[in-house]
Amino acid sequence: MGAHEIRLRGGWECRPWADSSAASARLSLPTRWGDFPAGRLRLSRQFQRPPQAPDEPAALLVRGSPGIRSITLNGTPLPVPPPGVDAFDVPLGTLGPRNVLVLEVDPPPGPADWGLINLAFGTAGLPVEAAEPRQSPGENPPVDLE
Repeated sequence: MGAHEIRLRGGWECRPWADSSAASARLSLPTRWGDFPAGRLRLSRQFQRPPQAPDEPAALLVRGSPGIRSITLNGTPLPVPPPGVDAFDVPLGTLGPRNVLVLEVDPPPGPADWGLINLAFGTAGLPVEAAEPRQSPGENPPVDLE
C-alpha cells in the first residue's frame, strides 16, 4: 500500500486541563478558540488503526497548531517541538487496533483557525520538524475521519 493520510477532524473531546471532572465538549478541527474558556485545555480523540494499513508505520502530522504543550498516544508521551513551532511530524511506529490521542494545549489568542492534525501511513521514521505537508505523485489524498 502506498503512502496516505487520514485527517483527524471530528470526534475530539475538549475540557479544561486541570479539571478532570468537567464535562467535555465535542470539537471538530480546525477550530477557533473564541467559544472556549481561557486557559490550558485537554483535547482527546479515539481512533482505530485503518484495516488497510495494519503493519504500516504511522506518523502524526501537526500543522497550524501553536500552543501544544504535550502529546500522548495510548498513555505514552510523544515529543513536541519548542514553543512557537506550529508545524511538526512525530513518528508513531505501528499503531494498535484502538488508540487514544491526547493533546495538552494553551490556545493562542486571536481568530485564526487552529488544528490540522493528520495521521500519515507508509512513512518510515519521519523526524520531528517544522515542515509543510507534501503529497508526492502516486500518493492518495488525505481521507477525513469525522
